[in-house]
Amino acid sequence: MFDTNLTTFTKVISKTRDSLPEPYTFDLANTPDIRDRLAKVPQQHRTGPVIVLSTGKPPKNSVITRMFKSIVRDLGLPEELQIRDTLSGAITEAKGLADPHSL
Repeated sequence: MFDTNLTTFTKVISKTRDSLPEPYTFDLANTPDIRDRLAKVPQQHRTGPVIVLSTGKPPKNSVITRMFKSIVRDLGLPEELQIRDTLSGAITEAKGLADPHSL
């Protein structure tokens, strides 16, 4: 979903594929920190899950939930915030409320 130069990220939102089949493209040109981190991913690991543990396997949902709650608390966000609030549906809704850089 990233272009070769890591300047864009393109995604068809799976939950809206039937009603909104056009992909969303996000410009990464002004996010050098993200691009630098992506560039450090070895070529052979540039498919599959983006987040993996030191074991090389993706984390189980319970691990992700604990990490998410820790970040919520560290940032002082509302405790009722759930990880599902940040999934693709949230991106779809947020696209109409914020500029792409904010997203």
